[in-house]
Amino acid sequence: MAIVHENSSSANTGYGSSITWAHTTSGSDKILVVCAGGRDAGISVSSITHDGTNLTLIKAETGNFHMLEMWYLVNPSITGNIVVNFSSSMQAAAVANSYTGVHQTTSLGTVISLNSGSGLTSTLNLSSATDEMCVDTLFTRDSGAHTITGGQTLRGSDTGGSTTRISASEEVGAASVDMSWSWSSGQHSQIAVPLKPVGGGGSTPIPVLRRRIEARKAT
Repeated sequence: MAIVHENSSSANTGYGSSITWAHTTSGSDKILVVCAGGRDAGISVSSITHDGTNLTLIKAETGNFHMLEMWYLVNPSITGNIVVNFSSSMQAAAVANSYTGVHQTTSLGTVISLNSGSGLTSTLNLSSATDEMCVDTLFTRDSGAHTITGGQTLRGSDTGGSTTRISASEEVGAASVDMSWSWSSGQHSQIAVPLKPVGGGGSTPIPVLRRRIEARKAT
């Protein structure tokens, strides 16, 4: 079963300690990936929820003057608010993407990441496979536009002020996948991970089945 992008959304604080916005999902074997970044290296994400359910951290990167984190939730609710809570106030922004066709127990491949105080390009090379979907996020400590220079598809971009921009993209899996960006100014961090498709073995856990039944009853 192929992994299919289902919905994108984004929001920003301007300046604050939390971000809240609505994100809806549909389909089966879903995953929600939320990426959040801000202009202060001494601040981190304390929690992310969707419809009151906690997401799990995939990876956190901290630069000299910024932070970037990627989180996920298997089988998210059909409707609900995403709430990103930071440990303190700062300029920040976040991007969310949901997908269908993702394995519900072995959802992620090997995550890779980087951060740098210099340079205006970034590339992460992922080990992946056919039928997987590679997803990534880029944060720069500048609000200028991010340009994809690899084979990805842009899946959201937002800015929390003059010194922040976060973007997310996806690329269909292969043995080796380059996820590449360029921009005009600012330190940066990048995180990427493959999503694994349904059909690779393993069974759907009971809590996931229960949420599916409850979702059908609500519709």
